[in-house]
Amino acid sequence: MRKRIAAHRHALLVWTVCLFALMFGAVATTAVLDLNGPGYEYALIAFVWLVVVLFVHTAASTPIYTAFLEPDGRVSFVWQYPHKRVSRILEPAAIPEPEIVTSRDSDGDRRVVVKITFSDGFEFIVAEPSVQTGQSQKSEDRKLRYCERACARFSDAISQS
Repeated sequence: MRKRIAAHRHALLVWTVCLFALMFGAVATTAVLDLNGPGYEYALIAFVWLVVVLFVHTAASTPIYTAFLEPDGRVSFVWQYPHKRVSRILEPAAIPEPEIVTSRDSDGDRRVVVKITFSDGFEFIVAEPSVQTGQSQKSEDRKLRYCERACARFSDAISQS
């Protein structure tokens, strides 16, 4: 029986926002077409659907990451997109070490991610603590410790195979 050793599901939020954007686009289009205004309604509809397309593009390119320890000792990595599924199975010795990567987001908050970068450029996010705006140094340190523990758990799970 396969055992899940890592799961990063932040994409579910992006997918949910995308669904609401699609619903908003449909409702806005219906509402604007019902108006008999001065003729700017087509420009408004075009703008709304441009925003919706941007949400759909973001959702389509954001996967859910899951890693499983297979019964035979190999590790399978799965990138689940809304429209496709990409997977690969590797021997534990062939898996690069997970690394903790820090960067700044658009709000200037520090973003800390545990990820594996494969030789072909594919990236697999093992863990990422939730981001909150205006964080204190204490919460920044907590995010780093969370990532260190996630990195250790992942490495331990692979070494047990």
